[in-house]
Amino acid sequence: MCIIIYMLNTQILISNIADIKIILPFLLIVSLFHFIFKRKKTAYIIAISSISASFIAFILKKIFYIPRPSNSLIIETGSRFPSGHATINMVLIGLIIYFTFKHIKNKPIKYIISIISIFWFIIISYSRLYLGVHYIIDIIVGGIIGIISIVIALKFIKKL
Repeated sequence: MCIIIYMLNTQILISNIADIKIILPFLLIVSLFHFIFKRKKTAYIIAISSISASFIAFILKKIFYIPRPSNSLIIETGSRFPSGHATINMVLIGLIIYFTFKHIKNKPIKYIISIISIFWFIIISYSRLYLGVHYIIDIIVGGIIGIISIVIALKFIKKL
């Protein structure tokens, strides 16, 4: 019984840390710091990708309004599709991987950071499935939105 409670609490903690209400402000603060320190392109990439991903996920949730599974382990309100956690955390790890490959020369370090980032996304995705608040398609679509938002931001910045 203790292991079940521990597992549940761990998944709730992971889910809370990865919440869009935490990750989006974090990304915007990071963007602001880059802007202040005259790294405007980096600031724009972070801001555009995180805001556009959040906006697209929000709009899709309103358009499709698909209820969450009824047998979830926690109470979550709102639409389940697409996963906001997956969307914003894909932006986070996608940006980490992008900037790692752009700025770090050491190949083993690049791959270690990338593997850890991907593992973080898998842990978050698993927590949302474990808690029963999403189906796998919600997470996949959220991840795709995150990737598309980064690509859009990068293409937009190249035009500047």
